[in-house]
Amino acid sequence: MKFTKSAITMIVLIVWAIFSLGYIGWNTWNNFKLNQMRLAANQGYQQAIIDVATEVNKCANTGVPLNVGTDSAGKTTTVTIVGTSCLQKAQSDATPATTPAAATTPKK
Repeated sequence: MKFTKSAITMIVLIVWAIFSLGYIGWNTWNNFKLNQMRLAANQGYQQAIIDVATEVNKCANTGVPLNVGTDSAGKTTTVTIVGTSCLQKAQSDATPATTPAAATTPKK
């Protein structure tokens, strides 16, 4: 079976087109997957921040412990986050209430 020059050119072009379309499809799919992973990670970060802020604003305890990482020895570093509204509330609860009459009445 003899192939003419135009038949060989047509076969090469068809194989090249199939390979190109396959590569473009594969590349597009990988970019889509990576984009979806980035979106999911960002949504997870946002939800974590919302959850921490919600816990901090509850003022139910003295603060919210937050693990920020580990050092080279494997020791976990933890910080405690406290909302400023909770500090102001705790400060106002701790100060004794004085009546204006008792504070201004001079002793005789």
